[in-house]
Amino acid sequence: YKDYKKSRSTTDILLKMLGNNPVKKEVCSKVISKNHEIMNKVGNKIPNCSVIHLDYLEADFIPYYLISRHLVDAENSCNIIYSLDKDMLQCLRPNVYQYYRHFKIRKMISHKDVYNHYLKTNEPIDIDPSWFSLILSIDGDVSDGFNGVYGVSKKSIIKILEQLIII
Repeated sequence: YKDYKKSRSTTDILLKMLGNNPVKKEVCSKVISKNHEIMNKVGNKIPNCSVIHLDYLEADFIPYYLISRHLVDAENSCNIIYSLDKDMLQCLRPNVYQYYRHFKIRKMISHKDVYNHYLKTNEPIDIDPSWFSLILSIDGDVSDGFNGVYGVSKKSIIKILEQLIII
Protein backbone atom coordinates (compact mmCIF):
# COMPACT_ATOMS: atom_id res chain seq x y z
CA TYR A 1 0.00 0.00 0.00
CA LYS A 2 1.80 3.13 -1.22
CA ASP A 3 0.40 5.44 1.46
CA TYR A 4 1.30 3.18 4.39
CA LYS A 5 2.72 5.35 7.17
CA LYS A 6 3.37 8.18 4.71
CA SER A 7 2.34 10.71 7.34
CA ARG A 8 5.20 9.95 9.71
CA SER A 9 8.76 8.86 10.13
CA THR A 10 10.92 8.41 13.21
CA THR A 11 12.94 11.47 12.32
CA ASP A 12 9.82 13.60 11.90
CA ILE A 13 8.42 12.43 15.24
CA LEU A 14 11.68 13.08 17.09
CA LEU A 15 12.06 16.53 15.53
CA LYS A 16 8.48 17.41 16.43
CA MET A 17 8.93 16.22 20.02
CA LEU A 18 12.27 17.98 20.45
CA GLY A 19 11.45 21.19 18.60
CA ASN A 20 13.93 20.71 15.74
CA ASN A 21 16.83 20.80 18.21
CA PRO A 22 19.59 18.58 16.74
CA VAL A 23 21.46 18.36 20.07
CA LYS A 24 18.36 17.05 21.87
CA LYS A 25 17.68 14.67 18.98
CA GLU A 26 21.19 13.24 19.27
CA VAL A 27 20.86 12.82 23.06
CA CYS A 28 17.46 11.13 22.62
CA SER A 29 18.88 8.73 20.02
CA LYS A 30 21.74 7.82 22.36
CA VAL A 31 19.34 7.20 25.27
CA ILE A 32 17.13 4.96 23.11
CA SER A 33 20.22 3.08 21.90
CA LYS A 34 21.46 2.57 25.48
CA ASN A 35 18.01 1.32 26.55
CA HIS A 36 18.05 -1.26 23.76
CA GLU A 37 21.56 -2.30 24.75
CA ILE A 38 20.52 -2.76 28.40
CA MET A 39 17.41 -4.75 27.40
CA ASN A 40 19.56 -7.06 25.28
CA LYS A 41 22.23 -7.58 27.95
CA VAL A 42 19.82 -8.16 30.83
CA GLY A 43 17.03 -9.96 28.98
CA ASN A 44 19.29 -12.44 27.22
CA LYS A 45 20.86 -13.46 30.57
CA ILE A 46 17.51 -14.62 31.91
CA PRO A 47 17.20 -18.40 31.43
CA ASN A 48 14.95 -19.33 28.51
CA CYS A 49 14.49 -15.68 27.56
CA SER A 50 15.34 -14.08 24.23
CA VAL A 51 15.37 -10.37 23.53
CA ILE A 52 15.09 -9.53 19.86
CA HIS A 53 15.81 -6.02 18.62
CA LEU A 54 15.84 -5.29 14.91
CA ASP A 55 16.52 -1.82 13.56
CA TYR A 56 14.79 -0.40 10.49
CA LEU A 57 11.98 -2.94 10.36
CA GLU A 58 8.26 -2.46 10.94
CA ALA A 59 7.77 -3.51 14.54
CA ASP A 60 4.23 -4.80 13.95
CA PHE A 61 5.33 -7.63 11.70
CA ILE A 62 8.40 -8.98 13.47
CA PRO A 63 6.78 -10.14 16.76
CA TYR A 64 3.75 -11.49 14.92
CA TYR A 65 5.94 -13.55 12.59
CA LEU A 66 8.22 -14.83 15.35
CA ILE A 67 5.44 -15.64 17.79
CA SER A 68 3.12 -17.24 15.27
CA ARG A 69 5.82 -19.34 13.61
CA HIS A 70 8.83 -19.81 15.89
CA LEU A 71 8.57 -18.88 19.55
CA VAL A 72 5.26 -20.22 20.74
CA ASP A 73 5.37 -23.44 22.68
CA ALA A 74 2.03 -23.40 24.47
CA GLU A 75 3.07 -25.87 27.12
CA ASN A 76 6.54 -24.58 27.96
CA SER A 77 6.74 -20.87 27.28
CA CYS A 78 5.34 -17.46 28.03
CA ASN A 79 5.94 -14.67 25.51
CA ILE A 80 5.58 -11.03 26.52
CA ILE A 81 5.42 -8.11 24.11
CA TYR A 82 6.22 -4.71 25.61
CA SER A 83 4.40 -2.21 23.43
CA LEU A 84 1.74 0.48 23.35
CA ASP A 85 0.99 -0.42 19.74
CA LYS A 86 -2.59 -1.60 19.31
CA ASP A 87 -1.52 -3.63 16.27
CA MET A 88 0.41 -5.93 18.61
CA LEU A 89 -2.87 -7.01 20.25
CA GLN A 90 -3.52 -9.31 17.30
CA CYS A 91 -0.46 -11.38 18.33
CA LEU A 92 -1.99 -12.40 21.64
CA ARG A 93 -2.73 -16.09 22.22
CA PRO A 94 -3.02 -18.30 25.31
CA ASN A 95 0.68 -17.99 26.19
CA VAL A 96 1.39 -14.56 24.67
CA TYR A 97 0.78 -11.34 26.60
CA GLN A 98 1.28 -7.64 25.98
CA TYR A 99 2.71 -5.51 28.74
CA TYR A 100 1.06 -2.12 28.38
CA ARG A 101 2.44 0.90 30.19
CA HIS A 102 1.14 4.37 29.44
CA PHE A 103 1.59 7.10 32.04
CA LYS A 104 0.02 5.66 35.22
CA ILE A 105 -1.71 2.79 33.44
CA ARG A 106 0.22 -0.47 33.68
CA LYS A 107 -1.33 -3.79 32.82
CA MET A 108 -0.73 -7.15 31.26
CA ILE A 109 -3.16 -7.81 28.40
CA SER A 110 -4.07 -11.38 27.52
CA HIS A 111 -5.89 -12.72 24.47
CA LYS A 112 -9.06 -12.68 26.60
CA ASP A 113 -8.71 -8.93 27.25
CA VAL A 114 -8.06 -7.74 23.68
CA TYR A 115 -11.55 -6.45 22.89
CA ASN A 116 -12.15 -4.87 26.29
CA HIS A 117 -8.80 -3.09 26.22
CA TYR A 118 -9.08 -1.80 22.66
CA LEU A 119 -12.77 -0.93 22.71
CA LYS A 120 -12.45 0.53 26.24
CA THR A 121 -15.42 -1.33 27.63
CA ASN A 122 -16.12 -3.55 30.61
CA GLU A 123 -18.95 -5.37 28.82
CA PRO A 124 -18.20 -9.08 28.53
CA ILE A 125 -17.23 -9.90 24.93
CA ASP A 126 -17.13 -13.62 24.26
CA ILE A 127 -15.68 -13.66 20.75
CA ASP A 128 -12.55 -15.51 19.63
CA PRO A 129 -9.59 -13.05 19.67
CA SER A 130 -8.61 -14.17 16.17
CA TRP A 131 -11.34 -11.82 14.90
CA PHE A 132 -9.55 -8.80 16.36
CA SER A 133 -7.90 -7.86 13.05
CA LEU A 134 -11.42 -7.33 11.65
CA ILE A 135 -12.03 -4.74 14.36
CA LEU A 136 -8.75 -3.00 13.52
CA SER A 137 -9.66 -2.85 9.84
CA ILE A 138 -13.12 -1.41 10.55
CA ASP A 139 -11.74 1.18 12.98
CA GLY A 140 -8.78 2.10 10.77
CA ASP A 141 -5.51 3.70 11.76
CA VAL A 142 -4.98 7.25 10.55
CA SER A 143 -1.27 7.15 11.46
CA ASP A 144 -0.83 4.14 9.14
CA GLY A 145 -2.82 5.84 6.36
CA PHE A 146 -6.03 3.81 6.80
CA ASN A 147 -9.15 5.78 7.61
CA GLY A 148 -11.44 2.88 8.51
CA VAL A 149 -15.15 2.65 7.79
CA TYR A 150 -16.74 6.10 7.74
CA GLY A 151 -19.33 6.64 10.47
CA VAL A 152 -18.53 3.48 12.46
CA SER A 153 -17.17 4.28 15.91
CA LYS A 154 -15.81 1.94 18.56
CA LYS A 155 -19.18 2.12 20.32
CA SER A 156 -20.91 1.07 17.09
CA ILE A 157 -18.48 -1.81 16.67
CA ILE A 158 -19.41 -3.11 20.14
CA LYS A 159 -23.10 -3.08 19.16
CA ILE A 160 -22.64 -4.96 15.86
CA LEU A 161 -19.65 -7.14 16.74
CA GLU A 162 -21.49 -10.43 17.13
CA GLN A 163 -23.35 -9.88 13.85
CA LEU A 164 -20.05 -9.39 11.99
CA ILE A 165 -18.54 -12.67 13.10
CA ILE A 166 -19.08 -15.71 10.89
CA ILE A 167 -19.56 -18.73 13.10
